[in-house]
Amino acid sequence: MSTEQVITDLVRAINGHDTAAALSMVTDSVELRCEGVFHLVGSSALLDIMDWMQRLDGSLEIRSLSCHDVPATCRMLERNQWLRTAGIELAAFDAEIRIDGEGRMESLLMRPSGEGAGSEASAAKASLIDWVRSEHGHLRNTLFQEDGTFVYTGHAAGIWRSLLRRYVSRDRKTRTSTELSADHPGAF
Repeated sequence: MSTEQVITDLVRAINGHDTAAALSMVTDSVELRCEGVFHLVGSSALLDIMDWMQRLDGSLEIRSLSCHDVPATCRMLERNQWLRTAGIELAAFDAEIRIDGEGRMESLLMRPSGEGAGSEASAAKASLIDWVRSEHGHLRNTLFQEDGTFVYTGHAAGIWRSLLRRYVSRDRKTRTSTELSADHPGAF
C-alpha cells in the first residue's frame, strides 16, 4: 500500500470511528504530537484522540498531500464542536507523517498553520478556557494536564461537551433578545 493510501485510509478510519482499521495502520509506539497542544505516544493514545473527536463531532480533512519525500507532508484541517463554540470554524495544521517499512504510521507531527485561527477566534477560545477554569475549577485536573494542555480522552470530551452547552447557554442569556434577533432575523 502506498504512503498516500495509508494516510487517506487512516483519516477515513478516524472520521468513520473505525478503531480496528485505524489501529491496524499505526505502530504500537506511534508518536502523535501537535506543537503546543499535545504529545501522546502509543496506539492507545490514538484511541483517546478518536474517542475525543467522536464525542465532539470532530472530523479531519487532508489537503495538499505530498508523499515524494520522507516525511510525507500535508495540510490537515480539523473541525469539531469545541472549536466551533470557541468561534473557530476550523483549525489548520502543517503536518509531517512518517510511515514505516510495513506501511504503518509511526509518527505525526502537526504545527498550527494560522489558517482559520484569527485574533477574534483566539480571543473567543481564551474566553471559553478562562470561563471553564474560573467557573469549573474542580474539573481542572480532568480537563487540563499540568502544563496547561488539554487531556485528550473520551471522558474529558464528554465533560467538555456538557460545559460547551452551558457556555453557549450562558452567553445567550447575557445577550438581549434584540441582539439575538439581529443575529437571527425572524427568530423572534
